[in-house]
This record gives sequence, C-alpha cells and structure tokens, in this order.
Amino acid sequence: MKVGEGEGPREATEATYHKQLQDSIIRFEFALQGYQKSKNPEERAHLESMMAEQMEVIRSSIDEIKRSGIHKQGEVVISDYEHYRSNPSRQNLTALQQDIYTLKEYNFSPSRSP
Repeated sequence: MKVGEGEGPREATEATYHKQLQDSIIRFEFALQGYQKSKNPEERAHLESMMAEQMEVIRSSIDEIKRSGIHKQGEVVISDYEHYRSNPSRQNLTALQQDIYTLKEYNFSPSRSP
C-alpha cells in the first residue's frame, strides 16, 4: 500500500483535525475582534464572511474528531455564533467568546480518546 492510500494511522488523522480546529478557532477569533472594532461596512462584511467560513471549518473539524466533549462544546459554539449573528448584543458576544475559549481548552487537552 502506498502512502495516502487506504487506512492510515488514526492518530495522524485525529491530529490533523485537532490542528485544523485550532487554526480555525484562531482565525475566527481574529475576525471577530476585527469585526467588533471596525466601523467600515466593507471591512465588516469581509470579516463577517471570514467568520462564517471559519465556523464551517470548525463544524467540519468537530464532526471528524471522535471526542464527545469537543462535539458538545462545538455545538454550543455554533449555536452561540448563530445567536450572535441574529442579535449581536454584548451578552451574545460574551457567551460566544467564553464558549470558544472552552472549545480551545477541550482541543488542547491531552486526552484525545473517544
């Protein structure tokens, strides 16, 4: 079997998804911070698009990671994001930021078993 064909080590795949999740969370947080600070409608639209794109990558990453804690927290983040998009209040922003932080912590935790 050649590299990249068939079933490879599960650990490598899991590590890839954890890295992808980490990178997407960082990008999402960067876009969210910029969105909060910007008054420029064009820049805000671009940042909003970035947030939506990164949220999709976050969603697909948590779907591939086989740990229930990450799945549950990821669903909370996705829900918070939807609430924030429909009502960008300070309360919804705070909930989103706190739950993203928790998701980041779950992703960094050493226990990567299901």
